[in-house]
Amino acid sequence: MANVFVPSANDPAVFTTDKFSLLKDGDGNTYRTVVKANVNGSVDVYSKGTGSFGGDELLFQYSGTKNTVNFDEGKFKNNISAAYNSFFKSTGSNGNQILKDAKTKWYSEAPPNAATRMATLRGYQSIAATTQARQTSNGPSSLTITTGAGTTTITSPANPEDQIGDFSSSQFGKITEKTGTGTKTDDFGTWQYPSDLAANQDVIRFTMLKYEPRSFEASQSSGFGFANRSDTTARSIGNVTLPIPAGIRDQNIVDWNQKNLNPLEIAAAGIAKEGIKNGIDSAFGELSKTLGKLQGGENNTDAKTIAENLIAGSATGIGQQLLTRATGAIINPNMELLFSGPSLRPFNFTFKLSARNQPEADQIIGIIRFFKRGMAAQRSESELFLKSPHTFKLQYLLRGKEDHPYIGQIKECALKSFSVNYTPENNYATYESGLMVSYEITMDLQELEPVFNDEYKNVPGIGY
Repeated sequence: MANVFVPSANDPAVFTTDKFSLLKDGDGNTYRTVVKANVNGSVDVYSKGTGSFGGDELLFQYSGTKNTVNFDEGKFKNNISAAYNSFFKSTGSNGNQILKDAKTKWYSEAPPNAATRMATLRGYQSIAATTQARQTSNGPSSLTITTGAGTTTITSPANPEDQIGDFSSSQFGKITEKTGTGTKTDDFGTWQYPSDLAANQDVIRFTMLKYEPRSFEASQSSGFGFANRSDTTARSIGNVTLPIPAGIRDQNIVDWNQKNLNPLEIAAAGIAKEGIKNGIDSAFGELSKTLGKLQGGENNTDAKTIAENLIAGSATGIGQQLLTRATGAIINPNMELLFSGPSLRPFNFTFKLSARNQPEADQIIGIIRFFKRGMAAQRSESELFLKSPHTFKLQYLLRGKEDHPYIGQIKECALKSFSVNYTPENNYATYESGLMVSYEITMDLQELEPVFNDEYKNVPGIGY
């Protein structure tokens, strides 16, 4: 039996077909479709011959990596929500079915190396959830397909959100609802670079979190304190996964400052302390003792010298200078380095992103937009207030799965600056589409809270 998908004459990584049934939308419109599939797992659906000069017109794109459909380009670029409602939500539309059929058929016909990789993608694992048996109670959770690499069994993901089933609005990470001059969204999407990042590779993941202020909460012991922020998982609204770059480091800092406390200041503090503790009469008693030491008594030579010269220095406006000139000495400052507080740790990262194909280019543009938009201040609906930008959770993941025990962990951070170098090769160079050949992004982040001693108790490895 001949394959449905055939290699594109212009790009060996793209396969096309027009063998699927007509695509109908919720408004009753019918589209003769052309499906283009990429070896990286993406599927693009076109309306055949309805574009400029009789060319095919893009209807929607599907990402196998993110398991999402997006209408950011093509026919419905300026009416994304309507396109979603038309193809995947309205009764009578069959966008779900054509995409399920295209995914299953494309997986079975993909080149061996591509099919092997697709089995690891969220979108293609979800093929198992599209079978009729899977959609009934106690149905199978896997699907066996014969590919160019042999017979492969794909296991459906346990997470229902990763199963393609019927599309829901939560799967449309790029759909926005515009209100006035602002833009609202609940999901910033899931992105990664490079697109063929190995599942067991060590990576760094940036998870965007809805900003949550700390509320005042009196503790049982002291009556003072602030409540902890809620769990980061509940506040997650998107993430970016990148290879761990060179030059990663952290720097734990606490502030210690040089402080002085001379004998006269000690005496004054003693008088004040006595007054606070035992009343004003006791304070006058302590003052009398101090004056007595200055006026006479044993070992009072230094005290009398200090008093004479400081009083004279104050009267003439030259302070301790007279004491130093007259005796060659200064009052012992009792200098000591004292703890003055913790510091918030900064983190800096630089990544170079170079696209090798269109799906990877989409990821790069999405990553840059993800950080730029996430760090921007938010306006209230009345525009009377500005709300804090979103924050970020940073994780070094060992084999892409668990916190790396041999690299320090990082607390929730604010993205303070994000810069993009559009010409990191020191010359202006683009692909035919206008996409830059390379992008270099640099970000400066800082933790929202300091690291405390007791927090190391439950963190394995290096800790923070």
